Amino acid sequence: MKHLFITLLLFISLPAIARTQQQDTIFHLEIHQVISPGFHSCNFVVAGGKLRIYQHVYNKRLHKFQPKKVYTTTISNELENEIINTCAKLYSLEDSYIKPILDGSSWDITIIRNNRSKRVKIDNYEVKEVDALFSHINTAIKKGKPKLSLTK
Repeated sequence: MKHLFITLLLFISLPAIARTQQQDTIFHLEIHQVISPGFHSCNFVVAGGKLRIYQHVYNKRLHKFQPKKVYTTTISNELENEIINTCAKLYSLEDSYIKPILDGSSWDITIIRNNRSKRVKIDNYEVKEVDALFSHINTAIKKGKPKLSLTK
């Protein structure tokens, strides 16, 4: 009887455990980087075990900038976990870090994990926690493709 009870308890609990594990895998990171002068603008997206990079290219016909995918790669589970763990540290950051300078670099970082989101805006400001994240992401980008500039 005791074994039957334990078996039933496990059988009832398994869907809840599976849902919990599935929710833990929801992760989306998007980084918009603008480097001035020259207005070099890129989006870096990490989601679903992939890294995608989009450059913003001016469309003369539409008279506006549009994203163009320039690179996609699969990232290892180990690297994805490093990125996720580094992102977890960013939840304690302020929402913005700004030094009012005409030219320079800016980043808009959006993290979504388990229905919890964080957005950090950085303009010409050094944030070491963000540099650690950028360094992890840059390891997955092959030579000749756009990389994330460090905030320092």
